[in-house]
Amino acid sequence: MSVEIYQLRTFCAVAEEENLTRAAQKLFLSAPSASAHIKSLEEVLGVKLFTRNAKGMFLTEYGHAFWQEAEHILNQVDRLKDKLIAVSGEIAGTVRLAINNPPEIIKFDELLKALVSRYPKLMIETTFSHSSDNLQRLVAGKLDFCYFEGLLKMLILRSLRSSVGH
Repeated sequence: MSVEIYQLRTFCAVAEEENLTRAAQKLFLSAPSASAHIKSLEEVLGVKLFTRNAKGMFLTEYGHAFWQEAEHILNQVDRLKDKLIAVSGEIAGTVRLAINNPPEIIKFDELLKALVSRYPKLMIETTFSHSSDNLQRLVAGKLDFCYFEGLLKMLILRSLRSSVGH
């Protein structure tokens, strides 16, 4: 058996969310399917990647070592897909967006429908979180765009302080 791309995607989502159900929702999977992906990946690798308890799923030492490499591989796969699509001249790739309000309040669904209809090969990953979390993820390069409201200056200061440990 070998490691499959879908297993890496599930592993990285669970590692980021620290919660199987949220990771499964993010990937549009059922929780049992996501669990099966993790279990089969652990069997292929011969190590436990997560410890599980009532509060969530947390990376083991092996999991931490594996996560960075898994993310690197997924980024390479995405770049490869982007290059192949670029040859065709179409706009494609993955755009990572985050919002801080329910989609209907900010008419986010309309934006997504317009993007998908105009650029059918564009993959759009969306997340819903607090403004400060969205900004931190944007600064860290984990998002391409984020929608937030509030005092930007305060959010940036908080984000920068927390990222440097002050």
